[in-house]
Amino acid sequence: MDRSNAMENAVQKPLTKLIIVNVLLLGSIEFALVLIAPIFAAMFADFGAKLPMPTQLLIDWADFPNRWWWGGDPVLGPFAAILAICFAKRVAPRKCLRLALAFQILLLLVIIVSLFLPIFQLGSVAGGLQ
Repeated sequence: MDRSNAMENAVQKPLTKLIIVNVLLLGSIEFALVLIAPIFAAMFADFGAKLPMPTQLLIDWADFPNRWWWGGDPVLGPFAAILAICFAKRVAPRKCLRLALAFQILLLLVIIVSLFLPIFQLGSVAGGLQ
């Protein structure tokens, strides 16, 4: 009995950590889209400059639930699809959660880069004026 409990704990502990990390990353992505993207959108609107395509797509994507409330959350949908496909194909939970984690990390990096592209663009224009 002790050996089976130890084995069960050895399997559940990493899965619990992966689930916690996935939930935290999902929360940070939602935070960025719901609270930070609108602030950046208002700031960029004040500049009056044309936004780079990735930034414009991110701002539109963050505004998607406001305009199309019935469409669902643009972050939870792909995340749920990845998990559903993994579980339908009977992929090991650890691999499935790692795939979801990789997707979320990539998504968070895209969000960060997309929000800072216009700032870098303005910096290069301002640097060229000197």
